[in-house]
Amino acid sequence: MTTRRVRGASLGLVIILINILLVAALVMATSNRTVSDLFNPDDAAPTSVGPEPDAVQDTASRTGSPTLAPLPSPDVSRQTASEPDLSERFTEGEDLTVVVLGDQTGTDPADWVRAWAELLATERTVEYLTPTVSDPTQFGEPTLLGNGESSVSIFNASLVGGTPDYAAERLGAYLPQGTDLVLLNFGRSNTDEDLEEGLDELWDALEDSTGAEVYAVVQPPRQDGAEQLTDLTREWAQDADASVIDVAEVFEDEELTALTVSTRDPLSVNLAGAARWAEIVQHETFGVELAAVDPTTPPEILPPTLPTATQPIEPPVEEPPVEEPSDTPPPADPPPYTPPPYTPPPYTPPPTSDPEPTTAPDPTSDPEPTTTPPPSLTSPPTVEPPPTSTTSEPEPTEPTVTFDPDDPPGGLPHVVLELLRRL
Repeated sequence: MTTRRVRGASLGLVIILINILLVAALVMATSNRTVSDLFNPDDAAPTSVGPEPDAVQDTASRTGSPTLAPLPSPDVSRQTASEPDLSERFTEGEDLTVVVLGDQTGTDPADWVRAWAELLATERTVEYLTPTVSDPTQFGEPTLLGNGESSVSIFNASLVGGTPDYAAERLGAYLPQGTDLVLLNFGRSNTDEDLEEGLDELWDALEDSTGAEVYAVVQPPRQDGAEQLTDLTREWAQDADASVIDVAEVFEDEELTALTVSTRDPLSVNLAGAARWAEIVQHETFGVELAAVDPTTPPEILPPTLPTATQPIEPPVEEPPVEEPSDTPPPADPPPYTPPPYTPPPYTPPPTSDPEPTTAPDPTSDPEPTTTPPPSLTSPPTVEPPPTSTTSEPEPTEPTVTFDPDDPPGGLPHVVLELLRRL
């Protein structure tokens, strides 16, 4: 009895072992697993017959890693190539757009912005634009300089009295689409109390509106006795992490400050200083030295009037034309009327039947004037003809003159006196 039970148990174990081997062989055939993988399930490769999707997500959430191997991430460094800087783009002949936001040191045709345009015109075609006189937020027609294959457009938004906060509030009017470079040139119209705040406002506006490179220009020391703002501009640029074009440092190192003081405007520089200023900006922005040009005075460009930031822009008031003084004196009151001197007509004797010779008048005696009424002011004087003799009286030997009984003798003086009395 005992032997029979032992045999039955042994046969059952053999059958169970055979079943296990059959299952193991089936698993190995369907999952490409080895015998060792069956006893180390954590190191085994995933099977193609996996659990349900919910089970997969649950396993992933517990283990922190997905069931399937992730795809390789793209190489961002190879897909995003670094953009060339301004010097490379300038050297390759790319068309560039520059905007200058500044104060009165860049408004005059003899200042550094126009000098820089003329310097660029030695190798490029330059479009130079300035604000109109009637509206400082509108650019006028461009002035073309040079004749190169590539072009540089300079929008010079420098204004007399310009401040950075004014430019920040009107940045949309000053920045054309595709601007490559912006220069901030402020300080002459600001104080140490408002310069830093205005630059912060303008810097924030530029970050929100353009991806252009921005440089802060440190202006040469001013010569009007006011407080210098060069150090304040340097400190602001360092805090804002802005690129700097330190013109003041170059002028001080080369001892140009006293030599380039403008006699027209103590806040600006003369032609030689403007030319050197332009060379410094050219080197710091585009990194290319250009042949210097002789400083010239271009036709005058009237600087626009800068309205306040809170007031609307008013149209210009047309003044009446000023009459130029004439060389001829103004007409005076007409003088009193003076009649011309009266000259009696020559005497003609009446005709007679038997004319007798008459004796010539005595040259030593003065002939008595003919008494006639004074001439009227409105009609020419009349002379009464002498009466014709009808008697047998002897012919007079001298001219006979009739007299008015009411008129005393006096002749021409009496006529003049009568005219003066009537006047």
